[in-house]
Amino acid sequence: MKPHPYLIEKEIEWQAMEPLGCSIEQVTLSCFDSEGKPITPWEGDAIFRPLFLIDTQEHCGHERILSEPVQRNPDEKPKNKLVTKGAKTAGSCTPIGFELADLATLTGRLIVCAGLADGYRLHEATGLPVACGVGELNIPGNVEAIRKLTPTLKLIAAVDNDNAGKRAGQKSGCSWTCPQTEKDWSDVHQMSGSDAVLAEFEDGITPPIKPDSQTTEKTERERQSQSDQIVAFVQTFNELFHDKNNIAHARNIETGEVRSVASKAFRHWLTSAFYQKYERAIRDQSLREAKMTLEGIAMQEQRSVYLRVASVNGQHWLDLAEPGQSAAICIMPGKWDIFDSPVMFPRSESTQPLPRPVRGGSIEPLWRIANIPSHQQLLVTAWLVECLRLDTPFPILEMFGEQGCAKSTTQSALRRLIDPNAADLRAAPKSAEDLYVTGGTNHILSIENVSHLPAPIQDALCVIATGGGFARRKLYSDSDEVVITLKRPAILNGIVAAITQQDAVSRAISIELPVITDACPKDKLEADFERHHAGILGALMDIAARAFEYLPDMTLPAEQRPRLVEFAYLGMAVAKAMNQPPESFMRQFNAARQDGLERTLDASPVASAIRDWAESKCDLIEEHSAKKWLNILEGFKPRNCDSWPRSPRGLGDAMRRAAPALRQLGIECKCLGKIGSTVKWRIGLRNSLVQSHQCLEVVDNTTKKEKLPTSLTSDPSRSIDLPPKTGNSAANRRVF
Repeated sequence: MKPHPYLIEKEIEWQAMEPLGCSIEQVTLSCFDSEGKPITPWEGDAIFRPLFLIDTQEHCGHERILSEPVQRNPDEKPKNKLVTKGAKTAGSCTPIGFELADLATLTGRLIVCAGLADGYRLHEATGLPVACGVGELNIPGNVEAIRKLTPTLKLIAAVDNDNAGKRAGQKSGCSWTCPQTEKDWSDVHQMSGSDAVLAEFEDGITPPIKPDSQTTEKTERERQSQSDQIVAFVQTFNELFHDKNNIAHARNIETGEVRSVASKAFRHWLTSAFYQKYERAIRDQSLREAKMTLEGIAMQEQRSVYLRVASVNGQHWLDLAEPGQSAAICIMPGKWDIFDSPVMFPRSESTQPLPRPVRGGSIEPLWRIANIPSHQQLLVTAWLVECLRLDTPFPILEMFGEQGCAKSTTQSALRRLIDPNAADLRAAPKSAEDLYVTGGTNHILSIENVSHLPAPIQDALCVIATGGGFARRKLYSDSDEVVITLKRPAILNGIVAAITQQDAVSRAISIELPVITDACPKDKLEADFERHHAGILGALMDIAARAFEYLPDMTLPAEQRPRLVEFAYLGMAVAKAMNQPPESFMRQFNAARQDGLERTLDASPVASAIRDWAESKCDLIEEHSAKKWLNILEGFKPRNCDSWPRSPRGLGDAMRRAAPALRQLGIECKCLGKIGSTVKWRIGLRNSLVQSHQCLEVVDNTTKKEKLPTSLTSDPSRSIDLPPKTGNSAANRRVF
């Protein structure tokens, strides 16, 4: 076997490592630049040293010793020793010169140390069994774990000749020793040989400090309160920081997992890990005091945190949420891969893991479960890809249809594809505050069986889709605020369309699900989805990577750009990534927007009355005060209408809300401001107007007389006659 550089440096033969269960394997480590972008990964050989729990003798991971120090990102120091993901370093060791199963029957002396080279040289020089751990901070805990199994065994902690090593020896509670001439035992061997190691080991033995009280544990508790112990324990295994909302978080150094200090997930980890370390329960008062201190420490550093999805420097990350892991999918233009994420992804208690995507999968199995019409599947695929980035506004996906058309099953499948949760579907919130709270712990807001959405909740959906914040007083007794800032995609379903506010409709994609004629049991559908989940996710990653590659080339003429122009461009790129023409997406998108537009007008009695009046006065544009318009439109008021405005001011507000939708149908509804002593409004059907994608309508003259639908009715006989075209100059374009 090719010699490993670490063993060459330490002058150790490989044959001496094989009996310990060590192996040499090639590894690849992800590396990142100062902006968090992946750079060329490090590749090389690593020694894998097995670790075993002292109390149970179970294998609990490996220490990896690299051939050279590696700096994985600019914020950390170069290191050549790392543990594998999920490995436990507290209470674990590599036994040298004995078997852990025989630990309870050992007699005489046993050395407790840290470091493979030091452990080997100590065993070689003394002939004593050695429990070789990882990191000198774990030596006191390893001593305590061994004592519980063999109280009569004489333990000697062999530490480095530095402040950290000597503190570990003093805290071990047993005899301890350190080199006198060099920093560690391996250096002593290289400079002076094995006899010098034995001599300095024996000469340096220092007896344990005699405690004044009955036990060392009691003395420590008297000197240090449990709350201080908790703070020190957390800082040993975590990095503390806060986000832009001043919420404290802790990132586990070994696993990379991020937990909010105030969350149940953090409390569960802390109480479990603390008990494993000290075999003492945490008192509630101590926990509260420690949390206050930890939150204060966390305020010293700010980092950006994300839920499930992050967009950083042109790269889009999707957290796999694997327990004990920090792996995430990084989507880049033209490619994607899985890395140990440099992005901070806190996870709530309800967050569930994603399967690792399979390359070259197919998205077709999704449509066997999600009851999306074939002519709108491209639209939904684009929405799923949009959910994978945070740097643009999100469209709101609304699905409706009669009972039994698999609305809930479809919505659950779409959400579980990228953001599985313990409760994939939620009931409609009672207030806007409830919506913000839900968004604080979920990437996708998923609401089902919606029969009616109050205006404040529709407004809140618009704010959340584009990015905004919610603030309220923290306590009634103080002036502090609780601020929630977020941007989230939303999906909802109901028998009828619930989004009716013009602002929300302009941000929504409405899809009517078809009736199911060949029903399938729900448990079979769910099993089918789980079986194909990894393949569907892999296909979506392939589509997203190609779409982000094509995205910079997508464009639309100014007069065709809709309000959700970012989504339109992405949808066109998704269509190209799926080997379809970009125009096919725009046809689906415009059709969905048209359905929403008609729904908005139907939901507004004032908009309906203005449309009916304009249709009856095809060539007439009138300017009147709001008071006179209230009298004129009274004759076109829908029957049994309870929401008709009772005052000119109420009518003006209603017309202002309906104006954008009416304008897209070629009906001008414009406030002219105060003329004389009254505010005037201009309303009428402009024959030269056609339906456009913007509030600004631009119409080209044509070479011949054409019939253009007005979208005012489904009757094909209703149209507008356009005059013949007389030239191509800019003077023949009319802008209103």
